[in-house]
Amino acid sequence: MEPVFSDNFECFHCHTIFRDGVYEIVHERCRLHFEERVPYVENQDLRGIECYCSRACLEARLDGVMIREKIPVTRPGPDRVANCAVCRLPVDRTNFHRAYLATLSEPVDDITWDTVQMEYLAIICEDCNRLVAGELSEDDSPTSSPIA
Repeated sequence: MEPVFSDNFECFHCHTIFRDGVYEIVHERCRLHFEERVPYVENQDLRGIECYCSRACLEARLDGVMIREKIPVTRPGPDRVANCAVCRLPVDRTNFHRAYLATLSEPVDDITWDTVQMEYLAIICEDCNRLVAGELSEDDSPTSSPIA
């Protein structure tokens, strides 16, 4: 395998080295703001999982990546409320929650990149995120209920 220079990327699917137009599967903590004239997303803790040279390469690996992450793909769209992909309980997306997304980013200049396409793959409530990360036991899961 060749070295990849700092301003280049290597596609996780076809191993092509490329520079522009990066498709990614990302995981972030975010919340949606609908109170402005133009709604926007506030995000934190963005983690790029894998990058690709094309949408076709992203789609070829999507199921495997999400299985590895232990998260089902539900493609919830940009609505204010979406069901958690793990426990299926409603998530108010104006509060912080976790999201998996497929994105396309393009360079604006030598330093700045702009996300020009974004598709939600799954929404995860904070409790299920901790469960998947191993911070909670299944007994603490929001889907568990006490036996009466």
